[in-house]
Amino acid sequence: MKNCKLQKEDRKIISKKYHDNPLFIFIFNYCKSYRSRLDDLSFSIEDFFLCVIFVLDEIKENIDDESYVIGISTDSWNSLKCEIREDADCKSTDDLELCSTLIITLVMLLINMVPHNRYKKIRKEMIATLTNCDKSNFTKVMNDLLPHLQAEYEVMKEWIESYMNSEEYITDDADDALRGKTMLIAMEQNQNITARLDQQIKQAIDTMLQEKQIKNKYDFAWIKLVLENNQDKNFASAKSFVTFLKCLGINEMLPSESIITKYVNSAHCKGEEWTFTDNLDSSEAKRRNMLIKRFIHLYKIEYK
Repeated sequence: MKNCKLQKEDRKIISKKYHDNPLFIFIFNYCKSYRSRLDDLSFSIEDFFLCVIFVLDEIKENIDDESYVIGISTDSWNSLKCEIREDADCKSTDDLELCSTLIITLVMLLINMVPHNRYKKIRKEMIATLTNCDKSNFTKVMNDLLPHLQAEYEVMKEWIESYMNSEEYITDDADDALRGKTMLIAMEQNQNITARLDQQIKQAIDTMLQEKQIKNKYDFAWIKLVLENNQDKNFASAKSFVTFLKCLGINEMLPSESIITKYVNSAHCKGEEWTFTDNLDSSEAKRRNMLIKRFIHLYKIEYK
């Protein structure tokens, strides 16, 4: 288990995705009486659900390993307690033991519904561990849980048999859902960075138009080259660059695609200086280099 405690937004994702899952519904209803103790651990219903699922998935994956079957109960109980303590940052041993016992007891009763000899062995191991490690909580949890489980017996038996005999692993499914959220956040961050950069570029161009430093339509070719040379933008073609300028709202002296293509091919960067091959005098080459430096200063420094 990588993490026993979900962030607030992650809890919403899990709750929305599994709101109609029989186990999630059962846990939601059953855990109400223990909510205050779980709250002390900052342990949500969604956290509880995923912990139960993790143990079930681990059992399902290793059911044919005899050594795993023998050590499952003690390992799971101790592992849960350690990870809950670390993630919840709680020093209350009583609450930690109760939470671990809740999870293992529910797992034990669920797998007892599956007709498989290995599951029966695991059940015996779990009962022995819980009796030795946390007898008082185990007895109380069993007495609290059984009436709820009996009331939902047919639904839960059908679900657990189907799940444990399937190739589905909710742990992986949940990881994918949470990873998808992380990717969306990253995409939003990248979109914000891109929007901010575009605004800087627009401000720089507007300033240079006002300053009359952009004197010719072909001067936009140097702007295209600078953006690509600094790896801030990558335009597939002259057309995509002109479209980019239009999207920025640049209408004054908007160049054609042919102008951009012609002059881009005439320029070459050597260190911090640019050279040009379109038969110009030294003053024009100096003007273009000054324009390039001014643009870089504006969008990289002044408007950053």
